[in-house]
Amino acid sequence: MRNRRIGAATVAVLTGTAALAVGAAAPALADSGEVVSITSVGDVLIDGAHQRVFVSDPAGGKVVVTDYRGAQIGSAPVNDATNLELSADSSQLYVTSPNGLAIFALDTTTLAPTAKYATGGFPPKDVAVAGGRLWFSYADGSSGNLGTIDPAAETPVPRLNRLVTGWTGVAELAAASGAPNRLGVASHGLSAILDVSGDSITTVGSVTTNQEVTDLAIAPDGTRIATVFPGDYVVTLRDADDLAAARRLPVEPYPTAVDIATDGTVVSGSSSTYGDPNVHVFTPAGDLIKQFTLPDLGDMQRHAVAWEPNGDRLFTVSKSGVDTFTLRTHTDPKHAPSRLSLSGPGSAPVPGAAITIRGTLTSSVPLPAGTSVTVSRAGTALGASPVGPDGAFTFTDTPPAADTVTYQVSYAGDGNHSPVTETILVGIARAASALTVSGPSATVPGAAITLTGTLTSPEPLPAGTSVTLSRAGTALGTGPVGPDGAFTFTDTPPVTGTVTYQVSYPGDDTHLPASTTVSVQVSRTASTLTLTGPSAATRAKPLTLTGKLSSQQPLAAGTTVSVSRTDLDHPAGTSLGTRTVGADGSFTVTDTPAAGGTVTYRVSYAGDTTHTPATATRAVAVSRSTPALTLTNHGKVYAYGQTVSFTAHLGSTYRNRTVEIWADPSGGDQARRLLKRGVVNSAGNLTASLKLTRDTTLSAVFTGDSRTAPRTVTATVGAKVSLSLKLSRYYKTAKISGTTYRYYHAKTDARFSTSMTAGATRKVYITLQRYSGGKWRDLDNGYFEATDQLLLSSSGLTGVKLRVRTAYVKGGSGDSLNSTTWTPYQYLYFTK
Repeated sequence: MRNRRIGAATVAVLTGTAALAVGAAAPALADSGEVVSITSVGDVLIDGAHQRVFVSDPAGGKVVVTDYRGAQIGSAPVNDATNLELSADSSQLYVTSPNGLAIFALDTTTLAPTAKYATGGFPPKDVAVAGGRLWFSYADGSSGNLGTIDPAAETPVPRLNRLVTGWTGVAELAAASGAPNRLGVASHGLSAILDVSGDSITTVGSVTTNQEVTDLAIAPDGTRIATVFPGDYVVTLRDADDLAAARRLPVEPYPTAVDIATDGTVVSGSSSTYGDPNVHVFTPAGDLIKQFTLPDLGDMQRHAVAWEPNGDRLFTVSKSGVDTFTLRTHTDPKHAPSRLSLSGPGSAPVPGAAITIRGTLTSSVPLPAGTSVTVSRAGTALGASPVGPDGAFTFTDTPPAADTVTYQVSYAGDGNHSPVTETILVGIARAASALTVSGPSATVPGAAITLTGTLTSPEPLPAGTSVTLSRAGTALGTGPVGPDGAFTFTDTPPVTGTVTYQVSYPGDDTHLPASTTVSVQVSRTASTLTLTGPSAATRAKPLTLTGKLSSQQPLAAGTTVSVSRTDLDHPAGTSLGTRTVGADGSFTVTDTPAAGGTVTYRVSYAGDTTHTPATATRAVAVSRSTPALTLTNHGKVYAYGQTVSFTAHLGSTYRNRTVEIWADPSGGDQARRLLKRGVVNSAGNLTASLKLTRDTTLSAVFTGDSRTAPRTVTATVGAKVSLSLKLSRYYKTAKISGTTYRYYHAKTDARFSTSMTAGATRKVYITLQRYSGGKWRDLDNGYFEATDQLLLSSSGLTGVKLRVRTAYVKGGSGDSLNSTTWTPYQYLYFTK
């Protein structure tokens, strides 16, 4: 791609309805993109004088013009419009027309045609203005060649065969805007920079190549050319003084366009796919400034990158997948992003301390020597800091006292680096202070204690620093802090309980205050009493107990313990006096217990100002005599509802003559109950009566006294149920062998009816026997509901002696509340 820079004095502005208005320079633009109404791209040319963009459309046969934003202003029809060039004064736009075998000239302000230059019967490919002439490239059938036309001639005619450019392909041309006599040429077989100031051509530098060329750009000063070809993923740079020494700048596939800006910045465009970057921007030294991907995966077109003359804007034309062509204006492609990172002190500095901020300035493009950053604090400039070769810099400041200081570091940027600013906040605070204090965890009343502690801080403490001690909110004074931060206090706690001491440091200009507490438990020392002796003893015989009083604090000489005894004769206890403990705390108790049972000895220590009280007990089982005790009727069984008298007899005792008689009926639904409590008569007897409806266990209970042991005896008696069996439907009674039988006709069933004392789950048991072989033998039996009516058929029983009875069977008839009860047998006989 080519661009042209001209002086403002040479710009001719036409007015009228057909004119393209040229105004003042457009303001700075943000990146933008506009769709251009073309169907192909032949070339893109920037007119810096009029701030216009020209795009040729070979397939559409036209040239389109837009403003820098991409808004289309107009178009002009040119058959097979391909490559573009501006006249030296930017008044004429030259357009090659290969199909028309000519170069057309258009007025740049109106796009009106002003001239047509025939190219000698050969299709022109590229066109450039150099040395006051139009240069064009063409193929003569055997090789590539160059021709010239002098537009200023009275009758411009083409001059052919000026320079053979290679045996295949037609050369790309590029004119240097800052060196108007230099012409860049590149084809498959040749890359060269020519001086065309005279009638003859002078080669500034050339190299024979075997490399295809898609696009060519020449530096504005004419000292460098750049070429691209889609098959080589590089931009090839060659300098005029040694074109053979090529430099290759890697790019993404497939490079199709290249241009060099006024300041030497190089741009290439690639028809990349899959979202790979398709625009690459390099510094004059070849360092990659940035790379980016066009939106919508735009396919970069041939010759479709161009720099703004003497400016920083870049123009690209790409084709999307729907055959839409977009002209984009890139406003800041030359500046690589700059990055600033800042770090401050690891901890907050104290007021008045110097602060050092460290930072790093980095970029993908190396920073030039002498780069610096400027520093300000809260809007106040602090000067500049040089940036080292590795991008590092530092600055030191002593800020006024404040909670937080904000530093701003700025880099102004340069031709290849964007500006950047970062801030860092540094907190300024007094240094933390820490207090530790320790002392005894416990002490006894009246004893002095010593507390020791340390005051520390990251910042040195000044001489004369002191801390304050208080106890339970009452100040006790101050104490000096030594060079090592240590201090000591001594105090005698006046009370018992938990005493809390607080040590405080008020802080100063550079140190924060601090405080801490320590608690001391002030209490009497625990005392322990032990008492040992026999677990059992004989009443009225001496027994001996030994004990010991212990404490971590020594006991005073003459310390005594009190002894008491609790027994059945003295339930509230009786004193046995005191005992003096020995030097080792031991003592002895000897006693002769008059009462039996559990006798408890209690030894107590009252404590003193430094010792807690203590108590110990020892229970001794003292023997008692066992009295005689009996209860009548054990093992007897009585009829249901019968009232029975039970007599308890108590033998000789010490004092207590009371006996209790208790009844406990079978079953869980009735509780054990007291029948009688009373003093036995002179014969030692106590009687109580009970109506029996269930088996019952009776107990005679003697609770004992101080010399006679308790005793309980039991008697278990049975109670039958009320049970009956009735036979019916017999026609007579008669005796057989002295036994009364009930007689039944053979055709009449014998009926049995039973009744029994009710029970929730009770059944009666019935057994039927026949007399056979001289013996009564079981014929049938079983359990039945008491209310059932049972029938017995005579079948097979005619002339057979039978008998039947019913029973309540303990444990078999549904419960075990009563004793087993049978009715008498009743006899029956069936006749024909």
